[in-house]
Amino acid sequence: MPHDPLTEIARKLDQGRLILFVGSGLSSPYFPTWRGLLEELQEETFAHGSEGAAEVKQMIEEKEFLNAAWAIQQQLGNAWRKYIGRRFRNNSADRSEAKRAIEQRYAALEGLPFASIVTTNYDDFLVKAHGNYITHEDHTQIARMPGECHLLKLHGDATKEQTLILTSTDYTKMKLGRAAVDEFMHSAAKGYSFLFLGYSFQDEDVLWWLERACYKSEGNVAGHFGLVDGRVWGPYKRDLYRQRYGIQMVDAPLDEEGKYPDIAAWLRTLQAAYRTVQAAPVTALFRQAPVWPLKDEYVDPE
Repeated sequence: MPHDPLTEIARKLDQGRLILFVGSGLSSPYFPTWRGLLEELQEETFAHGSEGAAEVKQMIEEKEFLNAAWAIQQQLGNAWRKYIGRRFRNNSADRSEAKRAIEQRYAALEGLPFASIVTTNYDDFLVKAHGNYITHEDHTQIARMPGECHLLKLHGDATKEQTLILTSTDYTKMKLGRAAVDEFMHSAAKGYSFLFLGYSFQDEDVLWWLERACYKSEGNVAGHFGLVDGRVWGPYKRDLYRQRYGIQMVDAPLDEEGKYPDIAAWLRTLQAAYRTVQAAPVTALFRQAPVWPLKDEYVDPE
């Protein structure tokens, strides 16, 4: 019988072993993705034709996002923090159809008992749905995760400009100066399963935590899941992420026009699968989780 990832994810939920990881795609297009934000910042930075504009634009096109962010910071200083604060701050007066569509997407998460929620998003859609949140600076609360269901804003929040993370320097400071974040992400990657929604898998630091957990455990990790646009994920790339990071890619259904992944529709399917698992006999819920093999040639990412 072929492996059913949806049922496996529902079982993880029922067992309290699933951590939700939300990327910028869940709030897009109402708010920009990481790439879209950098494109906006690039235009803001080099609006008057400053030297280096073409180079930074090329960095973004080649997905060298951290390098592009660093170059932008060299020009803007800390002004990028104020830009993000303005760009991602909630406009409660907005009742547009575009905003309602994103709110409905987040509403589809209601009732799913995640062990914890982690996001790299600066906006407050999850905050409105979940309630209180913490950032990478809240060491004491992070140390209690995932035993307590916190919402961790890994890259900070738009309303707290000093917490924002964008550049490679910011990432390094977080990894080396925030031991609680490092310990949580490492232990969670070993003992829990992550479900990635709206995530581009371009964040090298998050993948580093997953790869390290995979290596240290010799491949014996719980197994993670990523909802993706199946049209751009071929078999070799899928196998690479499965073996190197322990992530199994799950194809999202497409919207009515067949253009974009319909995350809300997939979440409703997960809701149904979770109810089915809840109704199943207890003995059927506990089976060995899949173990992702690790290639011998991989080297410790540390």
